[in-house]
Amino acid sequence: MMNVEVAARIANGQSIALFGDNLFTDLDLRTSALPEGAQLRVGGAVLQVSATPHVPCDRFRSRFGPAAFGLAAKTPRIRGVYLTVLEGGIIALGDSVRPA
Repeated sequence: MMNVEVAARIANGQSIALFGDNLFTDLDLRTSALPEGAQLRVGGAVLQVSATPHVPCDRFRSRFGPAAFGLAAKTPRIRGVYLTVLEGGIIALGDSVRPA
């Protein structure tokens, strides 16, 4: 999951689909706002914030440039968070993201 505003700034006019993330949100993804283990309900699914860091890869560098890569590599959670599916369910465009 990635913050849509952060994604748009990094993408610099390119489609945010280039990130390859499955879920974009307007949530504050900093650890202080969304700690590891936090559970979220999105549509019919319940998801849990993973402890595994979401770090940029070489594809990220080639798509968005070395400056964006450097920022994402050194700034915790700017690249977003991984989520574990606890309860499967349908998620649709526009579904709210709220505590489970």
